[in-house]
Amino acid sequence: MRFLLIGCAALLAFISCADRAPRDVIPKEQMPDVLLDVHLADGLLAAMPIDSARAYLEPYYEAIFRKHKTDSTVFRNSITYYTKRPYLMNEFYGAVQQRLEGINEAEQRTLEAQLRVQGQADSARNAWRLDSL
Repeated sequence: MRFLLIGCAALLAFISCADRAPRDVIPKEQMPDVLLDVHLADGLLAAMPIDSARAYLEPYYEAIFRKHKTDSTVFRNSITYYTKRPYLMNEFYGAVQQRLEGINEAEQRTLEAQLRVQGQADSARNAWRLDSL
């Protein structure tokens, strides 16, 4: 009986110490999606002139927060919470990096296909000009 009580107490202590995110933190399943959108927006803003970036900064972030049904306070709390748990942030950024690489590869394939079509069109046009001379 004594071992049963000790076992139940240990199990209860183990379960209560589980690392659960507070209510004002973005769930860990959703956090990589939010980080991806934030980094895509940051990259776009970094490519703009400073005046334009300042004008678009707030609307971009508001759109991201609306998309993910959150706000800036919850996002800030989430960043604070997860940076204190680097193993989770590492996991998030691994997922973000994979998705960014996928987006980059898809964009690269699209550009190569467009260049290939343009090159074929230019070759046909040049062949016609050379042949007509």
